[in-house]
Amino acid sequence: MFNTREVDSDPCKRPSIFFLDSLASTSATDDLVITSVYKSNGFDNCVGKKDLTKKLEEIRVHSHKLDLNVRQMQARRRQCCNVLPSSPGDKVLNIAIRECGEAELAYMLP
Repeated sequence: MFNTREVDSDPCKRPSIFFLDSLASTSATDDLVITSVYKSNGFDNCVGKKDLTKKLEEIRVHSHKLDLNVRQMQARRRQCCNVLPSSPGDKVLNIAIRECGEAELAYMLP
C-alpha cells in the first residue's frame, strides 16, 4: 500500500525522512551487535516547529544478530525495543531492538 498524497512545497510541512547511512557489526562476549545508522534528509531549519523529529539528525538502531534457532523461527515471534538516553540537544536517537519479555504485549493497529 502506498500513500500517494501530494508533497507540500514547504519542507517544514513534509514528513521527516531518514536514509540508511552506515551498517556495522561488533562482537562482544560471543554476541554480535549490529548497528545501523540513519541520517536525516537535512531539513532542520524550521523555525517554531514543535515536531521533535525535525530536530533529529541521526537515528541509531542497535540489535543482536538473529540466531536462526528453533525458538526464534517459531510462529508469533516478535521483537520489542527500548529508546535509549539521547545525546545533548536531542540530535541523535538511539534504539535497542530486543526480544520481548513474557509479560510484554505487542499490538498492531488494524
